[in-house]
Amino acid sequence: MRSEPYHQHQNPAERKIQDIKRVVNGLLDRTGARPSEWLLCALFVIDLFNHLSQDSLDGMPALQKVSGQVPDTSQYLAYTWRQPVYYSAKPGDDKKQFPGAKSGERLGLWMGPARDVGDVLTYWILDVGTDVLVARSELRPADDRKTQNLRANATADGDSGSGEVDASQPPRQAVEVVQSLNEVWTRNREEEVADATENPEPVFRRFAPDELPGMTFLRELPDGQKVRAAVVRKIEDMHAKNHKDIMFLLDLGDGGAEELMSYVDLCDHIDDMMQEDTRKEIEGESFAFFKEITGHRGPLTSKSPNWKGSTWNVLPRWDDGSITEEPLNVFIKDDPVTCAVYAKKHGLLETDGWKSLQKHARRLNMLNRAVKQMKMKAQRRGPIYKFGARVPRDWREARKLQEEAGHTKWMDAEMVELKQVDDFNTFKDIGKGTHLPAGYKKIWVHFVYDMKHDGRYKARLVAGGHLTDPDKESTYSGVVSLKSMRLAFLIGELNGLNVMVGDIGNAYLTSKTREKVGFVAGPEFGEREGHTLIIIQALYGLRSSGARWHDRLF
Repeated sequence: MRSEPYHQHQNPAERKIQDIKRVVNGLLDRTGARPSEWLLCALFVIDLFNHLSQDSLDGMPALQKVSGQVPDTSQYLAYTWRQPVYYSAKPGDDKKQFPGAKSGERLGLWMGPARDVGDVLTYWILDVGTDVLVARSELRPADDRKTQNLRANATADGDSGSGEVDASQPPRQAVEVVQSLNEVWTRNREEEVADATENPEPVFRRFAPDELPGMTFLRELPDGQKVRAAVVRKIEDMHAKNHKDIMFLLDLGDGGAEELMSYVDLCDHIDDMMQEDTRKEIEGESFAFFKEITGHRGPLTSKSPNWKGSTWNVLPRWDDGSITEEPLNVFIKDDPVTCAVYAKKHGLLETDGWKSLQKHARRLNMLNRAVKQMKMKAQRRGPIYKFGARVPRDWREARKLQEEAGHTKWMDAEMVELKQVDDFNTFKDIGKGTHLPAGYKKIWVHFVYDMKHDGRYKARLVAGGHLTDPDKESTYSGVVSLKSMRLAFLIGELNGLNVMVGDIGNAYLTSKTREKVGFVAGPEFGEREGHTLIIIQALYGLRSSGARWHDRLF
């Protein structure tokens, strides 16, 4: 049934929805839960309501009304929602080493029964150390002082996980650990909200929410472990009306762990992954990224000779040994953590222009790890130099670099590539503003740039094949081993044969693709900008292009 906008009373389920909201708010208040845990709390309350007697159903639970069987409520009797528990860190591992370097248990919060995982007594546990949701059946209460696991408590409270406990400090109960973590979570959230209120910035995301399910990326957990995360689905709720509030469910590898991630954070992770993939497609590149901030200048005014729009300038040293002068306000946006370390070291945190870095400097426990992460991020986003020339990362940067250098070599390389692509009839143009046919998936294509050893400017058109679903068939082409090559040379030499080698230009484009994909042409396609193009040939970057070339060759 449907109801008119702003007339919720027309929906017969609205009364029960209001009851659920009231109970969820009460449970969040009484447990001190974080705002981000509202969905887990709502799912728990809904499932609990289905097991309880309802007056509107003549005293029967909803599950009994549907199935005709009285539901089992034993799952709800042993624990309460968000109760601290110890759970098995490695389920099913009965051969633990002795003595163990780490505890076999971890501290978590009980989030309710896991309906679709394991047996009847399998529960969802929110790990307090990593903030990851896992399903476990081996667990026990953690709020009893007599049965405390001090190593698990220490790890959850921010210890390195080595299993060592400071004997000079009094033992902390699991409840105290959870309460202290709640305070840290709440304080960090308040700082993030205050920072977003003070410095609002419009952010434009590359992906639409409906394009994200099915994508995968490498996810680094708070404990340093890296897993392959897959976007399962979008959470459809009242907050899904606003893009920045949409939540997505992630599947974290083979361990059965799941995580909720916001739309904004998910776009940032996948965008970083795509930039890294683009970098790997370029062979032999060398990076120039800053190693340290060597000094600063200021305060400056608009009349200063080295004024760049900021009261202060910083002097970063790049890995090629050069030192440049950059405006502080721009550098803070790119790498606030490194700036905070420098400001703290030189006593600048109380100086006008540097005060915005105080909130970063306060987080001393995470500072060192964040610095390393920012260095890696700067390495991925730093300028690329090869054979004395700077290599652009995308189409816009190519236009900027050639304009500064006073030539059109990158544009000429693009024209050469597009001509070769058109010679193979790689695309089928179905018109401007036309939708793709049924069964076709929309992807995107981009140029990958490179500088060859002989000074040639090279541009390669590459498809975003990672946006397509994995092929059930083999998508790879066989590669000749070095041993086989040596045998072939030896046989040729023994038989007096001339060994010859050759190169097939744009080899993949000689094959037809089986994938049903297309894209909307961008400005790099000239007059075809805005036209919908269907990919016919096995364009570089598609999942199955290697296999199609193998079929063509053999």
